Amino acid sequence: MRRAPLLVLAAVTAALAVALGGAGTALAASRADGTPAGIITRFVQAAGQGDSAALWALLSRPTRQRLGPDLATFRVKAAPGITAVVGALAHSSGLKVSLVQKLSPAWAIAVMTGALGSGGQRQAGAYAVALRGEGGGWRVELAGAATLCVLGPDPGQVVVVPETQFAVEAKAPSAILGGVLFADGKELTSSGGGTGPRAITFFAPAALARQQGIHFGAAIAATSSDATAIAWTFAFVPAASPKPPTATPQAE
Repeated sequence: MRRAPLLVLAAVTAALAVALGGAGTALAASRADGTPAGIITRFVQAAGQGDSAALWALLSRPTRQRLGPDLATFRVKAAPGITAVVGALAHSSGLKVSLVQKLSPAWAIAVMTGALGSGGQRQAGAYAVALRGEGGGWRVELAGAATLCVLGPDPGQVVVVPETQFAVEAKAPSAILGGVLFADGKELTSSGGGTGPRAITFFAPAALARQQGIHFGAAIAATSSDATAIAWTFAFVPAASPKPPTATPQAE
Protein backbone atom coordinates (compact mmCIF):
# COMPACT_ATOMS: atom_id res chain seq x y z
CA MET A 1 0.00 0.00 0.00
CA ARG A 2 1.37 3.40 -0.91
CA ARG A 3 2.25 5.71 1.94
CA ALA A 4 -0.37 8.47 2.16
CA PRO A 5 -0.06 11.90 3.77
CA LEU A 6 -1.37 11.64 7.33
CA LEU A 7 -4.68 13.34 6.53
CA VAL A 8 -4.94 12.88 2.78
CA LEU A 9 -5.22 9.54 1.03
CA ALA A 10 -2.85 8.91 -1.86
CA ALA A 11 -4.21 7.12 -4.91
CA VAL A 12 -3.21 3.51 -5.51
CA THR A 13 -3.39 1.21 -8.50
CA ALA A 14 -6.75 0.38 -10.12
CA ALA A 15 -8.90 -2.37 -8.60
CA LEU A 16 -10.34 -5.48 -10.17
CA ALA A 17 -13.98 -4.41 -10.61
CA VAL A 18 -16.37 -7.30 -10.08
CA ALA A 19 -19.91 -6.50 -8.90
CA LEU A 20 -21.69 -8.75 -6.45
CA GLY A 21 -24.02 -9.90 -9.18
CA GLY A 22 -21.26 -10.33 -11.78
CA ALA A 23 -18.78 -13.05 -12.56
CA GLY A 24 -16.42 -13.83 -9.71
CA THR A 25 -13.24 -15.87 -9.58
CA ALA A 26 -14.06 -19.55 -9.94
CA LEU A 27 -13.45 -21.49 -6.75
CA ALA A 28 -12.14 -24.53 -8.56
CA ALA A 29 -9.49 -22.48 -10.32
CA SER A 30 -8.28 -20.70 -7.20
CA ARG A 31 -8.67 -23.36 -4.52
CA ALA A 32 -5.11 -24.66 -4.48
CA ASP A 33 -3.00 -21.67 -5.51
CA GLY A 34 -1.17 -19.13 -3.38
CA THR A 35 -2.66 -16.01 -4.93
CA PRO A 36 -4.83 -13.68 -2.82
CA ALA A 37 -7.92 -15.24 -4.43
CA GLY A 38 -6.66 -18.72 -3.64
CA ILE A 39 -5.75 -17.86 -0.05
CA ILE A 40 -9.11 -16.32 0.86
CA THR A 41 -10.91 -19.22 -0.83
CA ARG A 42 -8.95 -21.78 1.16
CA PHE A 43 -9.42 -19.76 4.36
CA VAL A 44 -13.21 -19.57 3.99
CA GLN A 45 -13.43 -23.24 3.08
CA ALA A 46 -11.29 -24.23 6.08
CA ALA A 47 -13.59 -22.18 8.33
CA GLY A 48 -16.60 -23.96 6.88
CA GLN A 49 -14.98 -27.33 7.64
CA GLY A 50 -13.94 -26.29 11.15
CA ASP A 51 -10.34 -27.10 10.24
CA SER A 52 -8.25 -25.14 12.76
CA ALA A 53 -4.95 -26.49 11.45
CA ALA A 54 -5.74 -25.35 7.90
CA LEU A 55 -6.74 -21.91 9.16
CA TRP A 56 -3.52 -21.67 11.18
CA ALA A 57 -1.41 -22.56 8.14
CA LEU A 58 -2.89 -19.63 6.19
CA LEU A 59 -2.21 -16.96 8.83
CA SER A 60 0.68 -14.51 8.68
CA ARG A 61 3.44 -14.79 11.28
CA PRO A 62 2.35 -11.61 13.14
CA THR A 63 -1.25 -12.87 13.18
CA ARG A 64 -0.10 -16.18 14.66
CA GLN A 65 1.63 -14.28 17.43
CA ARG A 66 -1.54 -12.34 18.17
CA LEU A 67 -3.95 -15.30 18.00
CA GLY A 68 -1.65 -18.05 19.28
CA PRO A 69 1.23 -18.10 19.58
CA ASP A 70 0.84 -21.85 18.86
CA LEU A 71 -1.79 -24.02 17.19
CA ALA A 72 -3.06 -25.46 20.47
CA THR A 73 -3.79 -21.99 21.85
CA PHE A 74 -5.29 -20.86 18.56
CA ARG A 75 -7.72 -23.81 18.56
CA VAL A 76 -9.17 -22.57 21.86
CA LYS A 77 -8.58 -18.83 21.68
CA ALA A 78 -9.56 -17.72 18.17
CA ALA A 79 -10.53 -20.61 15.87
CA PRO A 80 -14.08 -21.05 17.25
CA GLY A 81 -14.94 -17.41 16.52
CA ILE A 82 -13.48 -17.59 13.02
CA THR A 83 -15.34 -20.78 12.15
CA ALA A 84 -18.61 -19.39 13.52
CA VAL A 85 -18.43 -16.14 11.56
CA VAL A 86 -16.59 -17.09 8.37
CA GLY A 87 -17.85 -20.67 8.24
CA ALA A 88 -21.41 -19.50 7.60
CA LEU A 89 -20.29 -17.84 4.37
CA ALA A 90 -18.55 -21.04 3.27
CA HIS A 91 -21.94 -22.74 3.06
CA SER A 92 -23.65 -19.92 1.19
CA SER A 93 -24.93 -20.17 -2.37
CA GLY A 94 -23.21 -18.31 -5.18
CA LEU A 95 -19.98 -18.12 -3.17
CA LYS A 96 -17.24 -16.39 -5.14
CA VAL A 97 -14.23 -14.11 -4.94
CA SER A 98 -15.67 -10.69 -5.84
CA LEU A 99 -12.62 -8.47 -5.28
CA VAL A 100 -8.87 -8.99 -5.45
CA GLN A 101 -6.47 -6.07 -5.34
CA LYS A 102 -2.72 -6.14 -4.79
CA LEU A 103 -1.96 -2.72 -3.32
CA SER A 104 1.80 -3.16 -2.90
CA PRO A 105 4.33 -5.97 -2.43
CA ALA A 106 3.36 -5.89 1.26
CA TRP A 107 -0.44 -5.77 1.16
CA ALA A 108 -3.47 -6.99 -0.75
CA ILE A 109 -7.21 -7.21 -0.11
CA ALA A 110 -9.63 -9.95 -1.12
CA VAL A 111 -13.40 -10.20 -0.67
CA MET A 112 -15.75 -13.18 -0.97
CA THR A 113 -19.52 -12.80 -1.33
CA GLY A 114 -22.44 -15.20 -1.20
CA ALA A 115 -26.12 -15.58 -0.32
CA LEU A 116 -26.75 -16.96 3.17
CA GLY A 117 -29.84 -18.99 4.08
CA SER A 118 -32.40 -20.46 1.71
CA GLY A 119 -35.68 -19.60 0.04
CA GLY A 120 -37.23 -16.32 1.12
CA GLN A 121 -34.84 -16.06 4.07
CA ARG A 122 -31.69 -15.41 2.04
CA GLN A 123 -29.30 -12.67 3.11
CA ALA A 124 -26.31 -11.30 1.22
CA GLY A 125 -22.99 -11.76 2.95
CA ALA A 126 -19.48 -10.39 2.33
CA TYR A 127 -16.16 -11.16 4.01
CA ALA A 128 -12.87 -9.30 3.50
CA VAL A 129 -9.31 -10.07 4.54
CA ALA A 130 -6.11 -8.10 4.38
CA LEU A 131 -3.29 -10.27 3.02
CA ARG A 132 0.36 -9.80 3.92
CA GLY A 133 3.10 -10.53 1.41
CA GLU A 134 5.21 -13.12 3.19
CA GLY A 135 7.76 -15.72 2.08
CA GLY A 136 7.11 -15.08 -1.60
CA GLY A 137 3.36 -15.61 -1.17
CA TRP A 138 0.37 -14.24 0.71
CA ARG A 139 -0.99 -14.91 4.19
CA VAL A 140 -4.15 -13.78 5.98
CA GLU A 141 -3.72 -10.84 8.36
CA LEU A 142 -6.19 -10.71 11.27
CA ALA A 143 -6.55 -8.84 14.57
CA GLY A 144 -4.45 -5.89 13.44
CA ALA A 145 -4.17 -2.69 15.44
CA ALA A 146 -6.51 -0.65 13.24
CA THR A 147 -10.28 -0.80 13.70
CA LEU A 148 -12.64 0.11 10.86
CA CYS A 149 -16.17 1.47 11.28
CA VAL A 150 -18.49 1.83 8.28
CA LEU A 151 -20.14 5.26 8.20
CA GLY A 152 -21.94 4.92 4.89
CA PRO A 153 -23.71 3.44 3.16
CA ASP A 154 -24.69 1.67 6.37
CA PRO A 155 -24.54 -2.13 6.39
CA GLY A 156 -27.99 -3.31 5.34
CA GLN A 157 -29.07 0.16 4.23
CA VAL A 158 -31.43 0.62 1.28
CA VAL A 159 -29.98 3.30 -1.03
CA VAL A 160 -32.54 4.96 -3.32
CA VAL A 161 -30.20 6.95 -5.60
CA PRO A 162 -27.20 5.52 -7.49
CA GLU A 163 -24.90 8.40 -6.46
CA THR A 164 -23.93 7.91 -2.84
CA GLN A 165 -21.12 8.75 -0.42
CA PHE A 166 -18.86 6.03 0.93
CA ALA A 167 -17.13 6.62 4.26
CA VAL A 168 -15.15 4.43 6.66
CA GLU A 169 -13.51 5.57 9.89
CA ALA A 170 -10.12 4.08 10.77
CA LYS A 171 -8.59 4.26 14.25
CA ALA A 172 -5.30 2.81 15.50
CA PRO A 173 -2.81 3.24 18.37
CA SER A 174 -0.17 4.32 15.82
CA ALA A 175 -0.32 6.44 12.67
CA ILE A 176 -2.54 5.22 9.85
CA LEU A 177 -0.48 5.39 6.69
CA GLY A 178 -3.22 4.95 4.11
CA GLY A 179 -6.58 3.47 3.22
CA VAL A 180 -8.56 2.42 0.17
CA LEU A 181 -12.34 2.21 -0.41
CA PHE A 182 -14.13 0.00 -2.92
CA ALA A 183 -17.69 -0.12 -4.27
CA ASP A 184 -18.75 -3.34 -6.00
CA GLY A 185 -15.09 -4.24 -6.39
CA LYS A 186 -14.11 -0.94 -8.01
CA GLU A 187 -11.56 1.26 -6.27
CA LEU A 188 -12.87 4.70 -5.40
CA THR A 189 -10.93 7.97 -5.59
CA SER A 190 -10.84 8.75 -1.89
CA SER A 191 -9.88 11.57 0.41
CA GLY A 192 -9.22 11.47 4.13
CA GLY A 193 -9.41 13.70 7.16
CA GLY A 194 -9.68 13.53 10.91
CA THR A 195 -8.45 14.69 14.28
CA GLY A 196 -4.95 13.29 13.79
CA PRO A 197 -2.93 10.49 12.17
CA ARG A 198 -4.46 7.85 14.46
CA ALA A 199 -8.10 8.66 13.61
CA ILE A 200 -8.89 9.21 9.94
CA THR A 201 -12.15 9.02 8.00
CA PHE A 202 -11.74 7.98 4.38
CA PHE A 203 -14.56 9.09 2.10
CA ALA A 204 -15.42 9.07 -1.59
CA PRO A 205 -18.39 9.64 -3.87
CA ALA A 206 -19.53 6.55 -5.74
CA ALA A 207 -21.82 6.08 -8.71
CA LEU A 208 -23.31 2.61 -8.29
CA ALA A 209 -24.24 0.40 -11.19
CA ARG A 210 -27.90 1.19 -11.82
CA GLN A 211 -28.89 -2.42 -11.22
CA GLN A 212 -31.47 -2.88 -8.50
CA GLY A 213 -30.41 -5.34 -5.83
CA ILE A 214 -27.53 -6.07 -3.48
CA HIS A 215 -24.20 -4.24 -3.70
CA PHE A 216 -21.08 -4.42 -1.53
CA GLY A 217 -18.48 -2.10 -0.14
CA ALA A 218 -15.00 -2.86 1.15
CA ALA A 219 -12.13 -1.00 2.78
CA ILE A 220 -8.56 -1.58 3.92
CA ALA A 221 -6.35 0.58 6.11
CA ALA A 222 -2.71 0.07 7.10
CA THR A 223 -0.32 1.17 9.80
CA SER A 224 3.45 0.65 9.70
CA SER A 225 3.03 -2.85 11.17
CA ASP A 226 -0.26 -4.35 9.99
CA ALA A 227 -3.47 -3.87 8.01
CA THR A 228 -7.19 -4.39 8.54
CA ALA A 229 -9.95 -5.00 5.98
CA ILE A 230 -13.74 -5.01 6.13
CA ALA A 231 -16.61 -5.70 3.72
CA TRP A 232 -20.35 -5.13 3.97
CA THR A 233 -23.48 -5.31 1.83
CA PHE A 234 -26.30 -2.89 1.18
CA ALA A 235 -29.12 -2.55 -1.33
CA PHE A 236 -29.92 -0.18 -4.18
CA VAL A 237 -33.63 0.23 -4.88
CA PRO A 238 -34.88 3.19 -6.92
CA ALA A 239 -37.72 5.05 -5.26
CA ALA A 240 -41.08 3.22 -5.45
CA SER A 241 -39.40 -0.11 -6.35
CA PRO A 242 -40.02 -3.35 -4.39
CA LYS A 243 -37.72 -4.07 -1.45
CA PRO A 244 -34.80 -6.41 -2.37
CA PRO A 245 -33.34 -9.31 -0.35
CA THR A 246 -31.79 -8.37 3.00
CA ALA A 247 -28.18 -7.23 3.10
CA THR A 248 -25.89 -8.02 6.04
CA PRO A 249 -22.57 -6.61 7.33
CA GLN A 250 -19.37 -8.51 7.92
CA ALA A 251 -19.29 -9.67 11.51
CA GLU A 252 -16.35 -8.45 13.59
